[in-house]
Amino acid sequence: MKKFLSLMLTLALIITTLALPITASAADIDLMAVGDQTITISYDAQFNNAAISETNKVKPGDSFTVDVKIAAGRDTTFDASDLSVKYDGAFFNLTTVDLKDSTNWISNQISNTEGNYVKLSSTNNVSFSATATTVATLTFNVANKAVTSESYVLSAQQDTLFYDTDGKWYRVSNNNLTDNAATIYVEANTVSATIDGSAIVNDNTYYKSTNLTLAYSGSNVTKAEYKLGDAAAVSFLNGASNSVELTEAGAY
Repeated sequence: MKKFLSLMLTLALIITTLALPITASAADIDLMAVGDQTITISYDAQFNNAAISETNKVKPGDSFTVDVKIAAGRDTTFDASDLSVKYDGAFFNLTTVDLKDSTNWISNQISNTEGNYVKLSSTNNVSFSATATTVATLTFNVANKAVTSESYVLSAQQDTLFYDTDGKWYRVSNNNLTDNAATIYVEANTVSATIDGSAIVNDNTYYKSTNLTLAYSGSNVTKAEYKLGDAAAVSFLNGASNSVELTEAGAY
């Protein structure tokens, strides 16, 4: 009887011991897998073939491009690359995403409670070096309701990450991923009109034996017309030609 009880007790101890789980926290794993170099994300925002700046601003109705670039501290191959570029969807419409390597990259446009962003994800191993690689060119259109005299930022979301073939992670929270955010400057459209090259003065009477030249200048003009008396308005929004000859006398 004593031997039987002893055997049962021994078996119970063995079973209990084998059932104990082995655990490790995600924090411990992440700490060991932090990459030992810096990944840099940069953006080349262009308008009219020049960098967007305080002296080269976009206006409502304009389109501009942004090259999204990635560089590594040294030549490195990555198993996974997932970059989320956030932008202000209330004032900028993303019209196209031009992937430079559509074999190894895909894109998705996402809009949720966190905002608007385009996610660029690698589908195969990709390599980066100290020389920045352009992975995509984004084209935006400035919405008419964009607040002028303001600036907006394009930047990487916190969920952006890279995972190299050595099993190391690169994230903003790991302090080994640098995001050089782009600033987009916006200003108001302008328009002005002239008669024979001089500013128009309301209620002014012009005396001339030959025709008068009515012209306008400005940015993103969508409507230009003149009207003689009660006659129907005549448009002179003619693309490259922004002027018209007024040949009849009367009140315009």
